[in-house]
Amino acid sequence: MQNGSVLTGTAPNLYLKIADGATITLDGASITSSEYYVGAIHCLGDATIILAPGSENTVRGAVARYCTGNAIYVPTNSTLTIRGSGSLYADSSSSEFRSAAIGAFANPYNSDYVFPCGDIVIEGGTIVVNGGVGIGASGNGGYCGNITITGDANVTATATVNGSAGIGSAGSNGNCGDITISGNANVTATGKYNGPGIGAADHSTCGNIVIATTGTVTATGNYIAPGIGACGAYEPCTCGNITITSGTVIATGGIHAAGIGTDYYCKRNGACGSITIADTITMVTAQGMDDSPGIYRPEESEPYCTYGSNLELVKSDSNRLYTLTPVAAPETFTVTWQNYDGTT
Repeated sequence: MQNGSVLTGTAPNLYLKIADGATITLDGASITSSEYYVGAIHCLGDATIILAPGSENTVRGAVARYCTGNAIYVPTNSTLTIRGSGSLYADSSSSEFRSAAIGAFANPYNSDYVFPCGDIVIEGGTIVVNGGVGIGASGNGGYCGNITITGDANVTATATVNGSAGIGSAGSNGNCGDITISGNANVTATGKYNGPGIGAADHSTCGNIVIATTGTVTATGNYIAPGIGACGAYEPCTCGNITITSGTVIATGGIHAAGIGTDYYCKRNGACGSITIADTITMVTAQGMDDSPGIYRPEESEPYCTYGSNLELVKSDSNRLYTLTPVAAPETFTVTWQNYDGTT
């Protein structure tokens, strides 16, 4: 498709290529790929997809016996930007190869079919993704660049294959760049068995995670995986620094995992950089499960994070729940004194 193209209607067996540098519009489109590996929408370079106002759009990867192709793919050294006020449902949920609904694909049985992806920027719209990984790097050697969710975007990303993050990377050597949530964005991300809501699944990596939105971020990990961070259930796994500067964050770990940080069960495999929570947040809750504190970094000591001096940290549920909220500023009064002259 060339710059300015508008796609409407149903295309049940389509392999759609977007020209490098093109901007296209989806306006009530329903696309299912005819290719088992590359995306139903395959960007050939930088591309912008606009979701028309009021439109409902669906993009599905093709389903084979053992794999599903991506819904949307952008190559390395390129950027996919999604904007607009319509909705998009992107699906690669049948994938046993942990291919991302939006992002990378890798076939563990054939190195000729490894498709690392570039940067992903979501600036608006209501986006619902279900995939081996929701948004990011597939397992089995898949790579994804930076992921940015900003503007007025509302994103729900769910991993449907074990060892995968909702947003981030999948196990077996998946690798993604930085993850940034900013603007007024609202995000809900759910991982699947050894996969965090946001971050790096078992035996994978991701870069820094920054949450700087005025909206709400809800991240849920699954079995030995944190809500936000790195899961080292069986193999080494790392993520960069985790920084939360604004918004409301609700992070819940899976069994034996922290809400924010790493798994607590193995303690040696999962690793993340610093965890910093600024005074300017609305609220952060981090719920650990079983024996895990709400926030955890291996070989560190409580509270396992740096938080602003104007924040109050309350630990409850046997230290499994950490709640940070700004301390209310004391009331101030201005008093003016006058000398009494003896008259009323």
